[in-house]
Amino acid sequence: CLEIKAKLEDNYLIYIEAIELKIQILIAKKEKEKLENFILTYINHIPSSELILQLAQINKTLINQSMIDFSHEVISRKLFPSHLAKFRTLIPVYFFLAVYYESQDKKMSEEYYVKANHEILSIQRYNIISNQKAILNKIQRFKDIELINSSKNYGGTNNIFITGLPRSGTTLLESVLTANSEVFGAGELRSIDMLYNKLLSANLDKEQSENQLKNLGKKYVENTNAIKGNYLKVVDKMPSNFSNIGFIRKSLPGSKIILILRNPWDIAISLFKQRYVRNIPYASSFFNIGVYMANFEAIITFWLSCQDIKDKIKILKYERLVSDFE
Repeated sequence: CLEIKAKLEDNYLIYIEAIELKIQILIAKKEKEKLENFILTYINHIPSSELILQLAQINKTLINQSMIDFSHEVISRKLFPSHLAKFRTLIPVYFFLAVYYESQDKKMSEEYYVKANHEILSIQRYNIISNQKAILNKIQRFKDIELINSSKNYGGTNNIFITGLPRSGTTLLESVLTANSEVFGAGELRSIDMLYNKLLSANLDKEQSENQLKNLGKKYVENTNAIKGNYLKVVDKMPSNFSNIGFIRKSLPGSKIILILRNPWDIAISLFKQRYVRNIPYASSFFNIGVYMANFEAIITFWLSCQDIKDKIKILKYERLVSDFE
C-alpha cells in the first residue's frame, strides 16, 4: 500500500493504518533513524495527531512548536465529523501533550493523561464485574479437577511461562531469558486462553476433564513447537496467564512458570499512562485498575494455597530484577 502511495497525497490519512503498521515494523527492526525520518515525512506534509504521538514516544527532541500548536488547535475544535473521528484525533493529542510536558510541567502532564483516559472511558463499554466473574469461574472449575493426577503427563518440558500483571516487567524478563541462544521469545500468545476456554465452558466429568487436559497440553506444545523452530525452549509472556496457572500445571506439568510481581502503585501509574483501549480496557480508570488488581490477588492467593502448585511457581520481584540481573 505504501509503495503504491509513495507519493505524498493530501488524503494520506485514509491509509493511516498502513503507515502505523510500517511504524511497528520499523520499531521491531530497531531502525530508529529510518523510523524517525519516515514519521517526519508525513507529519511535515500534513500533521496527524496519531503520528505526532508516535514521534513523541520515540524521540521527544524532534517535537517542534508547529506540532504543539497543531495539538492545541485540535483541542479547541468544538465539532468533529463523527464521534469516531473525535476519538481518533483528540485522544492521541491528549496523550502526546501528556508525554511532551512530562519532564517540563508534571501537573499539566497529569491533567492531559486524565483528559485522555476520560475520553477513552466515554466510548468504552467495559464491565469490570465480568472479569471478577471469570476469575471466580476459573477457581471453581479448578476445584472440580484439582484431584486429577497429572504425574503421568510430562508435557511442556520445553515451555516457559512468564505471567503477572501488565506493566509488571514481563517484557523485560523475556528479554533476559531469550538472551540465551537456546530460548525463543514467542511474545504474548493467546493459545492458552483459546484452548482452555473449551475446558472452562464444557460440563465434563473427571475422566473427560483429564482427557481434555491432556489434549489441550498436547495441542499447545504442537503450536509452540511450530513457532520455536530450532530453539530448545520457548517463552510465552502473556501476562493474563496468571489466571490459568493451575490449568497449565495440570496439562503441562513439565513447564516452568515464572510469576513476576511489581509495586502495585507503579503498575497502576504505568497502565494509566499508556493508551490502552481494547487490549487492556480497565487501564483508563484507577478504580477499574484497583478492582482488576484485587482479582489478580484473589486468584494468585488461591493458586498458592494449592499444595501441588505453590512449589512449582518461581516468584520474582521486578525491583530485584532491575537491580540485579544475575
